[in-house]
Amino acid sequence: MEPHRAPIVVRDPREADWPGLRRLLGNDASGWLAGLGDAHCLGAAIPRRVRGLPAFRRAIGHPQGWREIPSAVVEKTTTILVAVDAEGVLLGAALVRPDVPFVQRIAHGYASRREEIFVSGLADVPRLMDLRVVPEARRRGIAKALLSAAVWHYELAGAALLYGSVPREPGPAAFGLLRAARMHLAAPGAVLDLSPVYGVPVVLPPQPGQRFFFRDLRMPGQAHWELNDDGGAKNTPFGGVAGAGRQRKMQGST
Repeated sequence: MEPHRAPIVVRDPREADWPGLRRLLGNDASGWLAGLGDAHCLGAAIPRRVRGLPAFRRAIGHPQGWREIPSAVVEKTTTILVAVDAEGVLLGAALVRPDVPFVQRIAHGYASRREEIFVSGLADVPRLMDLRVVPEARRRGIAKALLSAAVWHYELAGAALLYGSVPREPGPAAFGLLRAARMHLAAPGAVLDLSPVYGVPVVLPPQPGQRFFFRDLRMPGQAHWELNDDGGAKNTPFGGVAGAGRQRKMQGST
């Protein structure tokens, strides 16, 4: 007989969660968490579809004069989710935010469209920066619950694509999580074609030793975001077929 397990709740972080969050996410996340006063989290990151794009622009402070994205705006567009047990013990956490350095590189390459690119980058392409579960709570579906909550939140917010990266050869646990969350795992070396989001030719290459996973939030099951090195479409391991692609100028590559 399976042992009884207390229910898991995914919610926004509270003040008492912050020490545990910093321990769980570690030094790699210290820069992301630093300066976050109020938690920007499930239901608190600025929704686009519900309030509309003009409201989004007002909420982030009219970016027409920006040359860089202000840190206060990064905070407003950051989502933090925590998974806790019935007693409030922290079991896992996920952190999602726009890839701000990449958005800024694209904007600087198209000065005449900088405002539009800033808004699109902040509103439409959130990146899963980190997702972790405490060792003693693994294999209980917590990672899937966190990832599913992030998908739900950004679907409601009207984002186009949620993506992240895993090692080039992900282990069985990562592969199983992506399958359970109905994510597409990009082929090794494939880039993400973000031209439909930004309205300019732009692709995002993976970091060395990494490959992307992603989910189309407006047309679930679509994999047209993925291109191989020569611009052609790729098939994903989970059965999705990328739409026809053509070679595009690479902007913002690392």
